[in-house]
Amino acid sequence: MSFVNSLEDVEILKENGIISATLSWNHKNKLCGGAYEDGNLSSFGKEILKKLLDLNFIIDLAHAPPRTFFDVVAVVDRPFIVSHSNCWALCNHPRNLTDEQLKDCRKF
Repeated sequence: MSFVNSLEDVEILKENGIISATLSWNHKNKLCGGAYEDGNLSSFGKEILKKLLDLNFIIDLAHAPPRTFFDVVAVVDRPFIVSHSNCWALCNHPRNLTDEQLKDCRKF
């Protein structure tokens, strides 16, 4: 299950005042992998991400697994957030970020 099922759903979210979006949660969905099931950004996920960026959503990579994280970072052209993750080196939890991911967070 994902928070959107069509590009129109993204427009509805924007019309209702939503300004940020995460693509994943704990398990894989049709957009991408989840914190407990690594996976790439799907073709549909890429379409949704493009729409989110076109509508100036803030992209939140909390719960994004490594492959999804790096797929998104390769596409985004502005700052993004990881609203509730910590450092993997201090606590190796699936939702935490590696040093490489933390470096990518400061790319903008």
